[in-house]
Amino acid sequence: MATVKVRIAVAVDAKGDWNAVGYSGARSDADKMDLCVETLDSGEARYWLEAELGVPEIPTVAAEVSAA
Repeated sequence: MATVKVRIAVAVDAKGDWNAVGYSGARSDADKMDLCVETLDSGEARYWLEAELGVPEIPTVAAEVSAA
């Protein structure tokens, strides 16, 4: 099975509010973290979650065609 490595920015503020941002089209890790913290109060804790996830396989279905 093919896999993909993901890196997700996570931040938590002093009130316990949190936000997470991660997508393959992000220009940089800095962009992900900037988007992550913009909705939280200052003084937030910042984290990175990294995982290797399986890429789903699209099944091929055998078909049979007959004339009507």
